[in-house]
Amino acid sequence: MQENQYSSLAASDNLRQRGIDLIYFDEIDSTNAEARRMAEQGKNTPALIVADRQSAGRGRMGRSFFSPLGTGIYMSLLIEVKSDEFPAAVSLTSAAAVAVIRATDKYTGKKTLIKWVNDILLDGKKVCGILAESFTAHGKSYVCIGIGINTSTKDFPEDISNIAGSVNTSDRASICESVCCELYDLYLEILASDKSYIEEYRSRSAVIGREITYIQNGKSTHAIALDIDGDGALTVKHGDGTEARLFSGEISLRIK
Repeated sequence: MQENQYSSLAASDNLRQRGIDLIYFDEIDSTNAEARRMAEQGKNTPALIVADRQSAGRGRMGRSFFSPLGTGIYMSLLIEVKSDEFPAAVSLTSAAAVAVIRATDKYTGKKTLIKWVNDILLDGKKVCGILAESFTAHGKSYVCIGIGINTSTKDFPEDISNIAGSVNTSDRASICESVCCELYDLYLEILASDKSYIEEYRSRSAVIGREITYIQNGKSTHAIALDIDGDGALTVKHGDGTEARLFSGEISLRIK
């Protein structure tokens, strides 16, 4: 591995103990896209793909994720799963959010919040996005969890300059390692039917008790966010008193 800030991870006991291989790139189109390519090539898993820059970083619902050189963590954890484990894999977006807040708390001393379902906020600004994808390759099933954290990015494109922020740290390697290990351990807990992490997810919610607008199938609906259940679904109450459970899917949510 070329010498870089992530070089120390090549000798990480924490990754090795979990059997996680590290693959590093100076630049890649998207770590999630590379994870899929590696699965198609028969790469052993679990594998952590990390890049110093993404030229085509991706977010949910086809959005892009700004990924400039050296100022963020751009990582994907690729795991091969059994087909009957796919329901558990659905929970990995919320588990990844918990992994991120644990790591950023530890290494920055700042308390971040979770905007359901996959954004991490600090002082009201988005500092992290999460994109979990499931797919098959050569008859095998995989889940890939992509995580982008703005660690020290200052200059954002105009269209996101008012909503994006950074956690303001230069210790990318330590946070990356911590997020990966926390997430993999949470994945094993989910497989063992242990979803106790949801309590932590709920306690750090930026939406519970707030007025929100959610967009589903092109329709905007106003509601009050009531709770997050054990499956990670958001329970909301509409103005007419009816309630609904929202699953991540193709839902976009805004806090009023």
